[in-house]
Amino acid sequence: MLCGAALVAAQTFSNATSRGGADVFDFRSAARTSGGGWLDDPGTGTGSGGGSKGSPRKASGSAANRTAYLGYQTALSTYVYGIGVPLGLGFNGPRALIATPLIVAPLAFGAHLSTTGNLDFTDAQVKASFYAPTLATYSATALSLAFTPHAGDGYCIGSLIGAAAYPAGLWYGWQLADTYRSEPKRLDDKMMFALGYGFLGFVTPVLYFEHPSQHSQDILRVGLGQSVGMAATGHFISDYYRPSGTSSGVPLGLATHGALGGLGGIAVAAYADASNSWRPWTGAAIIGSALGVTEGVYFFHDSRDTQERSQYAALGAAGGAMMGLGIQILTYNGDYSVYGQKVSWVSFLVGGAFAGYVATYALTGHLTETAALPSQGARDRVAANEVSEPSHWDVNPVPVRETVLSRGEPATRWKVPGVTYRF
Repeated sequence: MLCGAALVAAQTFSNATSRGGADVFDFRSAARTSGGGWLDDPGTGTGSGGGSKGSPRKASGSAANRTAYLGYQTALSTYVYGIGVPLGLGFNGPRALIATPLIVAPLAFGAHLSTTGNLDFTDAQVKASFYAPTLATYSATALSLAFTPHAGDGYCIGSLIGAAAYPAGLWYGWQLADTYRSEPKRLDDKMMFALGYGFLGFVTPVLYFEHPSQHSQDILRVGLGQSVGMAATGHFISDYYRPSGTSSGVPLGLATHGALGGLGGIAVAAYADASNSWRPWTGAAIIGSALGVTEGVYFFHDSRDTQERSQYAALGAAGGAMMGLGIQILTYNGDYSVYGQKVSWVSFLVGGAFAGYVATYALTGHLTETAALPSQGARDRVAANEVSEPSHWDVNPVPVRETVLSRGEPATRWKVPGVTYRF
């Protein structure tokens, strides 16, 4: 806290001296909350006593942003401390569950209002403060339910953990807002990745069992735990995802890595002796494909691969799978057990595909873009004004917004997840 006050004082002193020394340093401004960098300049009219015009720190719509922040944080903190904590402590009577939120809600609103009086909320601040505390609160409850046999006990434990997870998430949201203050759209990508990956992790366990109706509790527990892990994966991998500014071979490369990941999931199902039902095999393939695309996003985040190299690599994977099947047919042994035959077929198929991809990719190392790609920072700075020919192949693992022409005017639409090819 002392370090933070010192930094605020230094920043205010710098602002005063930079105006030519005519202004007098106001120590009262050092007592104002920094709020992660959204401190108004003293005397700019954004506070209660300012009267000058044209504040450079005053963002348009900041009042609406502050209202949205206060409304959402009041509702979320009322749930955490007005409903979750009483249930976690065993106060589950109707009177307590009705009265406690009525008491907590005004207190929560006052607490948030008192800490935001001098803050100028940017879009990044609002988005991050919605995203991070919600994910932290959900993770606390979901993980407790996933690892506790009794659902009631798990919810009580998760509610108590959420009392600490919520302020931690709110603090982390302020740090995210600082990081992406000038690029709030990056937070949209982060939220969509976390939401898309988390949803995929939550729904796929229904495919892990041949008879889902007989394993409803197991499906729920696995889905909750898996959703948190997948959401965290999406949160971090989104920093490496760049839908624009990449080389021409990246989209097809992502698709190939996704296909190889799906084959890896099928191999895991075979080694685990999955039943003959399509459900566990499909579930393993979906999760494997998601992990393959995830690995591909990181693998290709700074790639200079050409479209030709990606095509050869994909053909190499297909050729390797064909060779694996051919070897399996030549060495087929009918004396193997059912499990042994299943593992043998899958091992040659998947192993051949991976070997063919690795070999072809290594042989085509010279097929890269002739000019070095600019740094990511340079690409981000010119992204708004740069017009380039889109690649034929495109892969988007989560819904993304794209600009199109609608009746001759630019418009924004959501692009459905999947693999597309432009003729």
